[in-house]
Amino acid sequence: MCFHFNWIVAPSINGIHRGTSLNNGLPVLQAEQHWLNNTGVINTSTSEFQAKLAHGLEEYASRLLSFETLNYDFIKGNMTFLLYTRENMLHPDKLVPHMQSTINASHYQPMKKTVVLVHGYDTNAESADSVQMIKNELLKNDDMNVIGADWGPIAELPPNASLPIGVAVASLQSPWVGRYIGEMISDLIDVGQSPDDVHMVGHSLGAHIAGFAGKYLNSINRSVHRITALDPSSIVFTDVRVGHRLAENDAKFTDCLFTAAKTLAVGDTPCHANFYPNGCAVGQPGCEVEQKYSLPGGCSHSRVVELFAESINTKPIDFPTKMCDRMPCVGNGAICWPTSRTIMGYWANPEEKGIFYTETNGKPPYLVKTG
Repeated sequence: MCFHFNWIVAPSINGIHRGTSLNNGLPVLQAEQHWLNNTGVINTSTSEFQAKLAHGLEEYASRLLSFETLNYDFIKGNMTFLLYTRENMLHPDKLVPHMQSTINASHYQPMKKTVVLVHGYDTNAESADSVQMIKNELLKNDDMNVIGADWGPIAELPPNASLPIGVAVASLQSPWVGRYIGEMISDLIDVGQSPDDVHMVGHSLGAHIAGFAGKYLNSINRSVHRITALDPSSIVFTDVRVGHRLAENDAKFTDCLFTAAKTLAVGDTPCHANFYPNGCAVGQPGCEVEQKYSLPGGCSHSRVVELFAESINTKPIDFPTKMCDRMPCVGNGAICWPTSRTIMGYWANPEEKGIFYTETNGKPPYLVKTG
């Protein structure tokens, strides 16, 4: 069971969308309670309890967001950009937007591909697998620039908050976090980086943050080549318009990998290419017992990072893929057929769009070999 908090009204502010209420300019949160029934379909109900929860969250978030610390200057002052290359895999350089001297003094090389990694809630770039595991595989595969966008201090507000409130408040900051990442990428373009060689990869809430970065770059005519969204989170981002969440046109090519769709991840198809390893609305194989995860569904939600990381160095031994006529959820009658035109993960074909299904093992190596 998990809670989803939705913006009701979200007008545009300087190209970035933020939730606001009708009367006081502060975010309005609406609570829904979702769960899976035995056919894999999401059920939704409302209750007096949920109404009270929504009201309480609205009031709490409104008070928090009225504090001067939670403004754009606070966001900028509490984010760090860590540059890794093959020359400094263990000791990253720190880049600062609008300070070109930090770029010039670093190992950054503008003629090489740049991948920006965005972690999710309740972690940071120096410890998150969505940054460190993927960074290691990327630099093993190719000589490139890898940047970890660290917004961990922002995700720690409010201190000691319960999980729903903490995630909701962090989510409300995501447009501004994304914009600052976009500004960092724009600075790299100023010193010679081609937008066609920029790839953002975000996990969970980080997937939506990458989308907001893409929206900002689109608004200044600097659209990047690709955004890969790893299990984009559902909290706050369920049933909202495309301007308020990750959307397919946030980059020239967007691909989503879902391992907890319709629970901790959104239940629609927001990307050009949407991949569902082992189906949707089901737990991932090997996650039957989730002893190391405090959040129900956490094992499946984290599995996507491992799948994407493994895909980087598996070519040409690919994750065999099928195309589907709809999301391959339990009990919905989806029809899928083999395709050789794309594969799940790092080597996905940007020309191939649609809905795809892949089978994996329940432990590393996750690739199910054929032949």
